[in-house]
Amino acid sequence: MLLRSGRQATIRSPSGTYSFGVGSEPMISVSDILKALDTIPIWKTLKGLPQRLEALEARIAMLERAAKQPLDRSLECPKCGHNPVTVDKVTSDTPFAFAGAKNRHVTCPVCGHKDKLFYDPND
Repeated sequence: MLLRSGRQATIRSPSGTYSFGVGSEPMISVSDILKALDTIPIWKTLKGLPQRLEALEARIAMLERAAKQPLDRSLECPKCGHNPVTVDKVTSDTPFAFAGAKNRHVTCPVCGHKDKLFYDPND
């Protein structure tokens, strides 16, 4: 809160009171104002908002890009449902190998489950 009385200006905050001369006396400097603002807890929060907003905007952009890409349900962990799993190797050890079918040997990065998932590249 800023109070004025005659040639004196006073800023009161929860952490203290600051008095400054006004008029023909030396003027208050910007650094004095910033020093007074730094003692107010909400000011510290407000100072950090631009960086926080930038980080949130970048994360939203990344999530929007990811949402536009369709999920491949064949790469879903059968145990926990995490998508995508990590494909360790692809083999042709399936009875339908003559038709081009393959098995994906996968590991889930979330639960660590290892499995062999049937995969038909013709679908």
